[in-house]
Amino acid sequence: MEEQHKYQAFISYNWSGEKIAKKLQNQLEPYRFPKSIHKKNK
Repeated sequence: MEEQHKYQAFISYNWSGEKIAKKLQNQLEPYRFPKSIHKKNK
C-alpha cells in the first residue's frame, strides 16, 4: 500500500533558527495551491 503524506515539504533548521522556522511553518501549512496548478499534479 502506498504511504500517503500530509505534507510534501520538509523544513530543516538548527536550534538558532527555530523561531523563524516555526513562523515559516505556520505560514505555509494553511497555503493551498490554486486549482489550476493542483489539477495538473494529481
